[in-house]
Amino acid sequence: MRNGVTTVFDTYNALEPVLAARDNINAGTSQGARIFAAGTIVGMGGPFSADFHFAGRKAATQSFVNRIDAMFEAGVGHQLSLLPRHEIRPRIRDYLARGVDMLKIAVSDHIFMTVGLDRSYNTFTRPVLDIMVEEARSAGVPVLSHSLSVESLETSVELGADVLIHANYTMGQTIPNHLVDKIVASNCYTELQTIHDEHLKGLEEVGSWAAALGNEAFSHNERTLIKADAKILMGTDAGCPSVDHLADLSPREREDRPWTLGGDHFHWTQSMIEKGMTPLQVITAATLNVARGYGKDALIGSVETGKLADFVLLDSDPLDDIRHLRAITDVYQAGRAIDRDNLPTHPLVTTHPTDEHTSSIARPTA
Repeated sequence: MRNGVTTVFDTYNALEPVLAARDNINAGTSQGARIFAAGTIVGMGGPFSADFHFAGRKAATQSFVNRIDAMFEAGVGHQLSLLPRHEIRPRIRDYLARGVDMLKIAVSDHIFMTVGLDRSYNTFTRPVLDIMVEEARSAGVPVLSHSLSVESLETSVELGADVLIHANYTMGQTIPNHLVDKIVASNCYTELQTIHDEHLKGLEEVGSWAAALGNEAFSHNERTLIKADAKILMGTDAGCPSVDHLADLSPREREDRPWTLGGDHFHWTQSMIEKGMTPLQVITAATLNVARGYGKDALIGSVETGKLADFVLLDSDPLDDIRHLRAITDVYQAGRAIDRDNLPTHPLVTTHPTDEHTSSIARPTA
């Protein structure tokens, strides 16, 4: 919130902790960006599964990794892919009843974290996906799709997903013209995850695998969807990395890192200008389009009568240079001025002091 983000749409997290954080912020007992949360990604494993960091299972106790995975999977993890379809509906219905704000579905897997970027598999059959979407519609929550291939992206569009998460991620394959046309003609909002040129250069210099996410087809797909006038919204896949994790990165990897909450939206807006959007299109994609995609545009996303008074005051015009979004003088949330210098009020990830090098990266202010 210090950097002007007053609302976060959290599309993957441990269910109970993120809902507790959401509710505490809504109740005023904690201060932070308001949260709308999906909890887990339906059909996907937890942090120590093959979908993410499977090698960690050999470096930590089994009780620990099993507990963390179960916390994230929340009864609708990768085991769901084994069940007959008649058992899926009650599982999804029960999950939605736990109070999530949206349902994110693993239309395809995420095992590239374990096996590499050369494959992707669909997680569920179309009848099972239809059941999940039906339950989400019945509960009145938006549907988000996770896809990592052309085929799973097209399936997501055909399902009528409200938001196509990282639609540009098709594992090195360019999105065919017929699918671009289908996306543009649909009601789907297209979330793009991106890397701007300077950071990409730094990743390439240090040999980071993440450089692949900004090269060739990934970048081509972004430019194609922008040029075709798809409904673009901002998304960064950013989290809150610990001081220790950041200390293990090279300076080039840390600088303007797109996967660290706080500055990730600055990175995104700069990259979208490089990919062909105008400053006004970028600002709209980061505000009103986000609200529209997640079905919250009656509440937030623009300064209008009847909406929450969330806005940021700048001392330079971002229409002249999108980097002026960093020139923040004041942040208001629901009409209340935020004491930016006193954030975070209850630091968690950045609380522990370390050596002089790492403490200079991220030292808590309170």
